[in-house]
Amino acid sequence: MDNINVLIVEDESIVALDLKNTLSKLNYNVLDIATSGAGAISKARELNPDVILMDIMLKGDMDGVNTTKEINSRFDIPIVYLSAYSDKNTLKRVNKTNYYSYISKPFEEKDLCIKLRMAVYSHRLKKEFDKKLELFYKVFNKINDPLIILDKDDNISFVNDFFIQISEKNLDEILKRKIKDIFNNFDYKNNLFSISNNDFIQFFFENEENKIIFLKKIFNKDFEYLEDKITDLSIKINNIFTLIMGNIELCKIKSDTQNYEYYELLKDTQNKLNELNEINNNIIGFDNKYDKKTIIDLKKFISNKFFYIKDINFSKNTNFYIKFDESSLFKVLNSVIKNSFEASSSNNFNISINVIKENSYVKIKISDNGIGINEKNINKIFEPFFTTKNNHKGLGLTICKALLKKYNSEIFLNSSIPNKETTFTIVIPEYK
Repeated sequence: MDNINVLIVEDESIVALDLKNTLSKLNYNVLDIATSGAGAISKARELNPDVILMDIMLKGDMDGVNTTKEINSRFDIPIVYLSAYSDKNTLKRVNKTNYYSYISKPFEEKDLCIKLRMAVYSHRLKKEFDKKLELFYKVFNKINDPLIILDKDDNISFVNDFFIQISEKNLDEILKRKIKDIFNNFDYKNNLFSISNNDFIQFFFENEENKIIFLKKIFNKDFEYLEDKITDLSIKINNIFTLIMGNIELCKIKSDTQNYEYYELLKDTQNKLNELNEINNNIIGFDNKYDKKTIIDLKKFISNKFFYIKDINFSKNTNFYIKFDESSLFKVLNSVIKNSFEASSSNNFNISINVIKENSYVKIKISDNGIGINEKNINKIFEPFFTTKNNHKGLGLTICKALLKKYNSEIFLNSSIPNKETTFTIVIPEYK
């Protein structure tokens, strides 16, 4: 990390100078020393430091807590408190402000160094994440279908511009309200929602904190635009995550034998980053918790949905029924078939679908005579972001595997012979 610019807020001159010398010795760049709340606000505006070291017991009209409140309301600068007081009343006031850490006097130099650096590091990471989140919302606003985001309590936290246009409601009367209090025309039985005489199909995408309700107009275009845009942004977040995790691993190796405290701090940071990455992976995979299982006749389903494939075969005198979500099944089969088409290498290219029953399972075999898969890549094809094709994201087969797992099903690369044949086998429990 580059040299960190620090603003010290301390009204005891001897203590302030001692802090300045200590921080300079630790390779921090002390921009200035403010001796009052008003001075701290002025210097924060003028100098824009990376972090502010704030003494709580300042003399004058504003102590450190009130000064922090003012800085929180005006600037985006992380604050670390420094104080000899840690009584309940002081801590209660401190906890009502936005601050990174609290250091009690007297302090150890390594404790001060670690907490200042982690305040700046965490703040920069949060800003980067907020930028990506802002991009997500910009993408949502560009979609020509309505989209609603609910918080964990089912209050409306976001609606896109298209939703506002067709719902004929003001943003102020929608936000923070329960969706059932705003709209009472949900048809859960048929998974329909009506706005201004337009009928839409609902899609739910959930994690622990939010629920996204995406309303796709009936007979409207597919929602791949939304999926592609969000996936692109998620890949960028993944790239940043990979770089940061690599740097942390290097730091852990160096600090392991030299400084146990640094090692533990890096380990804790790594755990928090893994939590962020898990959230990002949920976004990538559209961790779709909405499950509308139906009994599906595979003969009808495959024949109707993939009528353009000439070579479709079913075992004779056999019925094929499974219990699955239709949209999820279509997504899986379509993704594998799409991969096969992209493997085309000649005018004699052919795809075949063969459905057989084996024990209590139905097996769907999708084969092509394309370019095949390189032997060294066979074990990687289901990994996130792995792809050998230009302008591809490497997520199709990963999402297929995740969707199938929800139904106790699986997908395998059955065989791959270069320039001859590749076969994927999808195994789904039979419904009896």
